[in-house]
Amino acid sequence: MSDVNLDSVKFSVDGRDICLSFLDMYELQPLADIQCKSVSMFNMQNTFEEDEGFACYIGEVNCETVDRESLGSWLKENKFGFSGGNGKTYLPGEGDLKILSLYSGEITIEILCKDVISTNKD
Repeated sequence: MSDVNLDSVKFSVDGRDICLSFLDMYELQPLADIQCKSVSMFNMQNTFEEDEGFACYIGEVNCETVDRESLGSWLKENKFGFSGGNGKTYLPGEGDLKILSLYSGEITIEILCKDVISTNKD
């Protein structure tokens, strides 16, 4: 997905899931929701001024799979702060994980989670 407006970021009550809602950039109508399930890491950086915030332009939304073999090095590169009892980087969950990335000039978001579900608002 590209050239959309991020309308909101909502956490589930238990903090394990995140829902991102998007608007059509031109019509400003609901376009899609993306659900991130079993979130292990959420990183958001923005350059919002005091009177700015959502909805904001997102140039590109990407989702990729990180296999278990590559996960440890990815977590270290992204400063994931938890280690296992043996001093090695803690690997959350089982199996492969997903990384959802949103980029624009004023905000970046990266989410590491077990599953990503996209729902179009047709």
